[in-house]
Amino acid sequence: MAETKNTEKQNIEIQKEEEKEKMESVRKADAAVKSMHDFTSPEVLYQELIKSVKKYHPSTDISMIEKAYKVASEAHKDQKRKSGEPYIIHPLCVAIILADLELDKETIVAGLLHDAVEDTWMTYEEVEKEFGSEVALLVDGVTKLGQLSYSKDKVEVQAENLRKMFLAMAKDIRVILIKLADRLHNMRTLQYMRPEKQQEKARETMDIYAPIAMRLGISKIKVELDDLSLKYLKPDVYYDLVEKVALRKSAREAFVNSIVKQVKQHMEDANIKAQVDGRVKHFFSIYKKMVNQDKTIDQIYDLFAVRIIVDTVKDCYAALGVIHEMYKPIPGRFKDYIAMPKANMYQSLHTTLIGPNGQPFEGDPRYVLKRAVQQAEDMGYTFEVGPECEFFLFNTDENTMPTTNTHEQAGYFDIGPLDFGENARRDIVMNLEDMGFVIEASHHEMAPAQHEIDFRYDEALNTADNIMTFKMAVRTIARRHGLHATFMPKPKFGVNGSGMHINMSLQKDGKNIFQDASDPNGLSEEAYYFIGGIMRHIKGMAAITNPLVNSYKRLVPGFEAPVYIAWSTTNRSPLIRIPAAADGEGTRIELRSPDSAANPYLTLAVCLSAGLEGIREKIEPPQSINANIFALSEKEREELHIDQLPGTLLEAVEELEKDTFIQKVLGDHIAGKYIDAKRKEWHEYRSQVSEWEIQEYLYKY
Repeated sequence: MAETKNTEKQNIEIQKEEEKEKMESVRKADAAVKSMHDFTSPEVLYQELIKSVKKYHPSTDISMIEKAYKVASEAHKDQKRKSGEPYIIHPLCVAIILADLELDKETIVAGLLHDAVEDTWMTYEEVEKEFGSEVALLVDGVTKLGQLSYSKDKVEVQAENLRKMFLAMAKDIRVILIKLADRLHNMRTLQYMRPEKQQEKARETMDIYAPIAMRLGISKIKVELDDLSLKYLKPDVYYDLVEKVALRKSAREAFVNSIVKQVKQHMEDANIKAQVDGRVKHFFSIYKKMVNQDKTIDQIYDLFAVRIIVDTVKDCYAALGVIHEMYKPIPGRFKDYIAMPKANMYQSLHTTLIGPNGQPFEGDPRYVLKRAVQQAEDMGYTFEVGPECEFFLFNTDENTMPTTNTHEQAGYFDIGPLDFGENARRDIVMNLEDMGFVIEASHHEMAPAQHEIDFRYDEALNTADNIMTFKMAVRTIARRHGLHATFMPKPKFGVNGSGMHINMSLQKDGKNIFQDASDPNGLSEEAYYFIGGIMRHIKGMAAITNPLVNSYKRLVPGFEAPVYIAWSTTNRSPLIRIPAAADGEGTRIELRSPDSAANPYLTLAVCLSAGLEGIREKIEPPQSINANIFALSEKEREELHIDQLPGTLLEAVEELEKDTFIQKVLGDHIAGKYIDAKRKEWHEYRSQVSEWEIQEYLYKY
């Protein structure tokens, strides 16, 4: 019995703790938006108002404001708000909001009197007599706006009409500002209304008042109206967001300010003249992005934003370099609106970073590769990689938009004048070398306008980082030459596609462990096992190494791209080739299936992990195939037990769904989201009608 009582006592304590945590979450949420303290005395609020006015206008005559306060207090003396507070608190808070916007004293006075004509014995004429025609017109305008009706049954149409009426009826923009301040304070104290009234006011605020604040560029009010509306319209969503963001607004703002300070200092140190400011994404903005992009909070990276304004394009790219030295960029989250301006000619660089105290995000591809690299290190290995990056340089149209057109007919290793892209490629190479790249090869590839640039073998993380930088540099420099660089795997029918062959080796104690001089192929046991591991999982890996619908239009017979799962030391038709090495230290395994659209972090992670499993489990690969597999008949391939890679993105995704090992390498977050995204991509593709179908079927059927 004693044990039972103790258990019950413990349960009660746990319940109390949970309740405490829940109330703390609510408290934090309420603190996330600015609000006046309940039941603050009118005199204290009045002093706060005067203090705010003098802060931005120290020489102003406050006698009119003082008079308005006394008149409003007298007019509203017998009135109470739903909270039980004296009614005068509301006009005072409205006036404080207006003072926070640094408005003139006439607007402040009108804010104090805005309800006097509608709700008390005061008349328009009395206001005009006591405070002048300017204040009277403002009060009258607010009174008339308050008489507009709102019906939730015709929300969209009526909301737009009311927005137009608001702006049209207001002879003075200050009328709108007073009405917005009035609505903001009402929303701050909405907890005292009935639930159905809360919903109605919140909907009205979101449909009318917040958009007006946005149109007028008053972000202070717009942000708070949005957050408060969300709080009452979707309280579960709101409090859940607050809990997951995990910081109060003040703390988040302090964090942003610290980042701004650091960035400013680094810009000064780099001799970059820059204006730096920051902002905190508000809850409604996060919620809206989640809904519009069908994402969870974990997938919303940019909860904070810092803006850097510089004088020149050169300084813009220089500032980006400084920022990327300060904080780690998230792969795939960079947008270059300088090289590719928006239609309205907006030009900027956008990047998403991991902050100074950020934890590794399971959805970060770089983190996935770091995990795989760590596993290799735990086994005593260093994973080194050399990519062969292929791309096309196409002409742009008169609007600088990309095409698939080229006037050249150059082929493998051709040079100018056949190679029209030679100058651009040379410029790319020289810029990359200036950036610290060691370029080992640069040449024209098989197809017209197709090119390849290879840079030095390096450890996996460095190589993946370099691939990301390489792609950005290629696109940017190509744009300078009036060309469009694309890493699309198969941009044109009837020519070779662009691959990204991956050359791999493992180092241990400073030696290449794939090399064994006594073996006929020069390969060690570890090398064979590594090959065996990759071949076991290559079908599941294909969705990663070949991530687009278009990827599988490259993986067809006749264009050197691998189709069959085999390996060889003597020819280029299999999936895996062992290139000839000048010495044993150069021994490597070349995986030929990945294409240039693949995420390098995920690609290298699955390659390394599959290879390591091969070593751990001593997975023997099949016999090498030294014949040209493309020339073999189907029966011959069957006799040799040569399997095929997936033929479509859908087949690759289905193989990934079956391969629990590769899913584990990616992590639950990436694997789940990736599979969903690729299935969606496939279904979108399936629903399209191609030009080939039109030409082939329209006339015949």
